[in-house]
Amino acid sequence: MQIASLLKLLSNYSGLLKHFGRPETARELQSLSRLFAGQESATVAKSVGALTKKIPVHYAGQSEAIRIIRDALSQLETLLLAASNDGA
Repeated sequence: MQIASLLKLLSNYSGLLKHFGRPETARELQSLSRLFAGQESATVAKSVGALTKKIPVHYAGQSEAIRIIRDALSQLETLLLAASNDGA
């Protein structure tokens, strides 16, 4: 999946969240979109892999938020790579 497609999907989902009375969740989702800004032509799997590698491991013990982000990105990378292999 291209980043441009993911950004469109996140934007649409954010709009639904706002419509159904979840504006805070929509804002959080929009902030996630900023991680991928400027990479529209790259694949999601490649970008997530790069983001995962940029978060230093030694920060994981200092912040629960960093650990959650790191784990989520790692899981997303695994899922996207598996989907890519299945589609090949």
